[in-house]
Amino acid sequence: MRVWIKGAGDLATGIACRLYRSGFQVMMTEIKVPTTVRRTVAFSPAVYEGEAVVEGIRAVRCETLEAADEAVNKGLVAVLVDETGETARGWNADAWWTPSSPNGTLEPL
Repeated sequence: MRVWIKGAGDLATGIACRLYRSGFQVMMTEIKVPTTVRRTVAFSPAVYEGEAVVEGIRAVRCETLEAADEAVNKGLVAVLVDETGETARGWNADAWWTPSSPNGTLEPL
């Protein structure tokens, strides 16, 4: 199952780690200049460093949806700069999550 997570800050990263460990393929979208404060526990640094590792899980910045597909198929978390979410909609995720999701639930697409 494929999940798109809006944001790659510390809260979103916690959700991504849990889903990843449960067997989900995870793609995260982030803004061009992340505002994450707790960078050591977030995948957002992948935006400007190319990759980030949290709790042994590796996330990589992807420039295209094809690159995101390759990354998740290799067992990585994909991080895509997509401020509007328009590009990510073409990824064909089964569900999405955003910090404003009601009760923190996954929403079907």
